[in-house]
Amino acid sequence: MNFLNAQKLYIFSFYYGLRWRIEDWHKVLKSGCEIEERQLQSWERMEILLSVYSVIAWKVLELRELARGDSSISPETLLSEAERTLLETEFPELSGQDGKGYAVSVAKLGGYLDRGSDPPPGWETMWKGLQKLRMWAEGYELGAE
Repeated sequence: MNFLNAQKLYIFSFYYGLRWRIEDWHKVLKSGCEIEERQLQSWERMEILLSVYSVIAWKVLELRELARGDSSISPETLLSEAERTLLETEFPELSGQDGKGYAVSVAKLGGYLDRGSDPPPGWETMWKGLQKLRMWAEGYELGAE
């Protein structure tokens, strides 16, 4: 196998591996954000809505990947100060942990039990937990004003 064929094979396997993440991103948009249910009259409005929902879908999937891996990403990267404060109030053992602990806590809000035999949380559990956390954070921020 020459160098060019090896490089093509590497590029193909890299993009093929991303295929499942792209599929999950579409699932979050369609099932979580219910983007197909929106009956917008113009492409410009749909484009704006898709932009906002794409960020939400990315955040859900990034939290899922963080809960599954051993990454040491800081929780400030994905969660606001209000969200972190509320998670630390609900789960006092979080103080001093990295982003994985916070991501698992978001999944717990969505129904994840975090038992030793449980598989890692999926995007739906993360979606439910993030919705609950965002609702709490909005109330927290309104009360702080």
